Amino acid sequence: MMLHKPATEKLHLDLLDGYKQRLNHIEDTEREEKEEPFERSFLHNAIYLHNMWFEQLEDHKNDTESPLLEEILKRRDSNLSTFQKWMNDFARDAKPNGWAIWAWSQTLKTFVGFPIKSHDDKVPVGIIPILVIDCWEHAYQLDYQNDFDSYLDQFWKDINWDVIEARHHELATLLGYGIK
Repeated sequence: MMLHKPATEKLHLDLLDGYKQRLNHIEDTEREEKEEPFERSFLHNAIYLHNMWFEQLEDHKNDTESPLLEEILKRRDSNLSTFQKWMNDFARDAKPNGWAIWAWSQTLKTFVGFPIKSHDDKVPVGIIPILVIDCWEHAYQLDYQNDFDSYLDQFWKDINWDVIEARHHELATLLGYGIK
Protein backbone atom coordinates (compact mmCIF):
# COMPACT_ATOMS: atom_id res chain seq x y z
CA MET A 1 0.00 0.00 0.00
CA MET A 2 1.12 3.55 -0.56
CA LEU A 3 0.37 6.53 1.65
CA HIS A 4 -1.94 8.28 -0.81
CA LYS A 5 -4.28 7.02 -3.44
CA PRO A 6 -4.31 8.92 -6.75
CA ALA A 7 -7.38 11.01 -5.82
CA THR A 8 -5.75 12.23 -2.60
CA GLU A 9 -2.49 12.98 -4.37
CA LYS A 10 -4.35 14.98 -7.04
CA LEU A 11 -6.21 16.93 -4.34
CA HIS A 12 -2.92 17.69 -2.64
CA LEU A 13 -1.24 18.78 -5.87
CA ASP A 14 -4.23 20.94 -6.82
CA LEU A 15 -4.05 22.69 -3.43
CA LEU A 16 -0.34 23.26 -3.92
CA ASP A 17 -0.95 24.69 -7.39
CA GLY A 18 -3.58 27.04 -5.94
CA TYR A 19 -1.14 28.24 -3.27
CA LYS A 20 1.47 28.94 -5.95
CA GLN A 21 -0.99 30.81 -8.18
CA ARG A 22 -2.24 32.96 -5.29
CA LEU A 23 1.29 33.79 -4.12
CA ASN A 24 2.39 34.67 -7.67
CA HIS A 25 -0.66 36.90 -8.03
CA ILE A 26 0.12 38.69 -4.75
CA GLU A 27 3.79 39.13 -5.66
CA ASP A 28 2.90 40.40 -9.14
CA THR A 29 0.44 43.02 -7.92
CA GLU A 30 2.93 44.60 -5.48
CA ARG A 31 0.23 45.12 -2.88
CA GLU A 32 -2.02 46.97 -5.28
CA GLU A 33 -4.92 44.89 -4.06
CA LYS A 34 -5.74 44.35 -0.43
CA GLU A 35 -4.46 41.06 0.93
CA GLU A 36 -4.75 39.56 4.36
CA PRO A 37 -1.75 40.81 6.36
CA PHE A 38 -0.32 37.34 6.90
CA GLU A 39 -1.43 35.66 3.67
CA ARG A 40 2.03 35.79 2.12
CA SER A 41 3.68 33.92 5.02
CA PHE A 42 0.86 31.35 4.95
CA LEU A 43 1.35 30.79 1.20
CA HIS A 44 5.16 30.70 1.34
CA ASN A 45 5.08 28.12 4.13
CA ALA A 46 2.31 26.10 2.47
CA ILE A 47 4.37 25.78 -0.70
CA TYR A 48 7.62 25.07 1.15
CA LEU A 49 6.14 22.42 3.45
CA HIS A 50 4.15 20.68 0.71
CA ASN A 51 7.22 20.54 -1.54
CA MET A 52 9.17 18.95 1.33
CA TRP A 53 6.28 16.58 1.98
CA PHE A 54 6.10 15.24 -1.57
CA GLU A 55 9.88 15.05 -1.91
CA GLN A 56 10.30 12.84 1.16
CA LEU A 57 7.67 10.23 0.24
CA GLU A 58 8.42 7.23 -1.92
CA ASP A 59 6.01 4.44 -2.81
CA HIS A 60 8.58 1.82 -3.74
CA LYS A 61 11.61 2.59 -1.68
CA ASN A 62 14.77 0.68 -1.11
CA ASP A 63 15.96 2.47 2.01
CA THR A 64 14.49 1.39 5.33
CA GLU A 65 17.02 2.90 7.69
CA SER A 66 18.50 6.25 8.45
CA PRO A 67 22.05 5.78 9.74
CA LEU A 68 22.47 9.49 10.40
CA LEU A 69 19.22 9.82 12.35
CA GLU A 70 20.05 6.66 14.27
CA GLU A 71 23.44 8.17 15.19
CA ILE A 72 21.80 11.42 16.33
CA LEU A 73 19.28 9.48 18.42
CA LYS A 74 21.96 7.19 19.87
CA ARG A 75 23.85 10.24 21.13
CA ARG A 76 20.63 11.23 22.92
CA ASP A 77 20.16 7.72 24.36
CA SER A 78 17.13 7.25 22.11
CA ASN A 79 16.14 5.16 19.09
CA LEU A 80 14.05 5.32 15.90
CA SER A 81 10.98 3.78 17.53
CA THR A 82 10.98 6.43 20.26
CA PHE A 83 11.56 9.15 17.65
CA GLN A 84 8.56 7.96 15.63
CA LYS A 85 6.34 7.88 18.73
CA TRP A 86 7.51 11.40 19.64
CA MET A 87 6.80 12.73 16.15
CA ASN A 88 3.42 10.94 16.05
CA ASP A 89 2.49 12.73 19.27
CA PHE A 90 3.32 16.06 17.63
CA ALA A 91 1.29 15.00 14.57
CA ARG A 92 -1.75 14.24 16.73
CA ASP A 93 -1.38 17.67 18.34
CA ALA A 94 -1.22 19.32 14.90
CA LYS A 95 -4.28 17.69 13.34
CA PRO A 96 -6.71 18.45 11.79
CA ASN A 97 -4.95 21.43 10.20
CA GLY A 98 -1.25 21.56 10.84
CA TRP A 99 2.15 19.94 10.54
CA ALA A 100 4.55 17.97 12.71
CA ILE A 101 8.10 19.10 12.03
CA TRP A 102 11.55 17.85 12.97
CA ALA A 103 14.06 20.63 12.36
CA TRP A 104 17.43 22.11 13.13
CA SER A 105 17.20 24.92 15.68
CA GLN A 106 19.58 27.82 15.16
CA THR A 107 18.80 28.91 18.71
CA LEU A 108 19.63 25.61 20.43
CA LYS A 109 22.12 24.30 17.85
CA THR A 110 20.42 20.94 17.86
CA PHE A 111 17.38 19.17 16.44
CA VAL A 112 13.90 19.86 17.76
CA GLY A 113 10.41 18.61 17.03
CA PHE A 114 7.11 20.41 17.38
CA PRO A 115 3.60 20.78 15.97
CA ILE A 116 2.45 23.88 14.11
CA LYS A 117 -1.06 24.95 13.26
CA SER A 118 -2.03 25.88 9.75
CA HIS A 119 1.09 26.62 7.70
CA ASP A 120 2.29 29.59 9.66
CA ASP A 121 0.95 29.62 13.22
CA LYS A 122 3.36 28.90 16.05
CA VAL A 123 6.38 28.47 13.76
CA PRO A 124 9.56 29.30 15.65
CA VAL A 125 12.00 31.63 13.93
CA GLY A 126 15.40 30.13 13.20
CA ILE A 127 14.41 26.56 12.46
CA ILE A 128 15.16 24.64 9.29
CA PRO A 129 12.83 21.66 8.69
CA ILE A 130 14.35 18.29 7.89
CA LEU A 131 11.26 16.03 8.11
CA VAL A 132 7.60 17.10 7.93
CA ILE A 133 4.31 15.29 8.50
CA ASP A 134 1.23 16.78 6.88
CA CYS A 135 -1.58 16.64 9.45
CA TRP A 136 -4.23 18.54 7.50
CA GLU A 137 -7.46 16.63 6.95
CA HIS A 138 -6.92 16.61 3.19
CA ALA A 139 -3.76 14.55 3.73
CA TYR A 140 -5.56 11.59 5.30
CA GLN A 141 -9.38 11.84 5.26
CA LEU A 142 -10.05 10.43 1.77
CA ASP A 143 -7.80 7.42 2.28
CA TYR A 144 -7.96 6.79 6.03
CA GLN A 145 -11.18 8.55 7.14
CA ASN A 146 -10.66 9.17 10.87
CA ASP A 147 -7.97 6.51 11.31
CA PHE A 148 -5.10 8.95 11.72
CA ASP A 149 -2.87 6.32 13.33
CA SER A 150 -3.03 4.11 10.22
CA TYR A 151 -2.06 7.16 8.16
CA LEU A 152 0.96 7.73 10.41
CA ASP A 153 1.93 4.05 10.27
CA GLN A 154 1.92 4.17 6.48
CA PHE A 155 3.82 7.47 6.49
CA TRP A 156 6.74 5.84 8.31
CA LYS A 157 6.73 2.98 5.79
CA ASP A 158 6.86 5.42 2.85
CA ILE A 159 9.44 7.88 4.16
CA ASN A 160 12.47 8.15 1.91
CA TRP A 161 15.32 8.27 4.41
CA ASP A 162 17.79 9.07 1.64
CA VAL A 163 15.99 12.41 1.18
CA ILE A 164 16.10 13.10 4.93
CA GLU A 165 19.81 12.26 5.00
CA ALA A 166 20.46 14.52 1.99
CA ARG A 167 18.61 17.41 3.68
CA HIS A 168 20.72 16.93 6.77
CA HIS A 169 23.99 16.83 4.82
CA GLU A 170 23.02 19.96 2.89
CA LEU A 171 22.20 21.73 6.14
CA ALA A 172 25.39 20.55 7.83
CA THR A 173 27.45 21.76 4.89
CA LEU A 174 25.67 25.09 4.77
CA LEU A 175 25.89 25.79 8.51
CA GLY A 176 29.04 23.86 9.35
CA TYR A 177 27.66 21.99 12.36
CA GLY A 178 28.18 18.45 13.61
CA ILE A 179 25.69 15.79 14.56
CA LYS A 180 23.74 16.57 17.75
